[in-house]
Amino acid sequence: MKAVTNKVTLIALFLGLSIQPLLAQEQIIKDLFETGNEKKYAFYASTLRMVNLTKNKEYNELVNGIDKLLVYSLDSATIASKSYKKVADAYLNEGFEEYIMAFGGDINIALIGKENKRANEFAGYTNMDGNTFAFYLRGSIAWEKIPSLLKSIRKEEFLTFLP
Repeated sequence: MKAVTNKVTLIALFLGLSIQPLLAQEQIIKDLFETGNEKKYAFYASTLRMVNLTKNKEYNELVNGIDKLLVYSLDSATIASKSYKKVADAYLNEGFEEYIMAFGGDINIALIGKENKRANEFAGYTNMDGNTFAFYLRGSIAWEKIPSLLKSIRKEEFLTFLP
């Protein structure tokens, strides 16, 4: 009985140590934006597939590998202070790489990522139609599906959660 207990303890310890770093990366964005003045959305692959009303095959292939997507719709004070830019700095300090940084005019986008065997992680922010969003994504995305998806997508094919 004691041998079984020791094995279970070792397995639990191993799983706890292997999952903890993933949760620590997610915590960065939570610490920055969970102030109560923003709207937070959490999506998983199953939730993302549900908004696909026409069962677009490219879309489903794009989102199937997503473990978790957190999206924060930021308030006007955060936007005015430009504190959303702290996302990039915080993740770069944790060893993430800069994938996209675009500023000027109506464009304000940052995509930071870290790809490894355990889990790919991405974080960043964007301005879209006067709204600013910060996001964190854990999982894999079929990036190669985006061009064909953009050609075939129509707005009325998806439920909209964001403003």
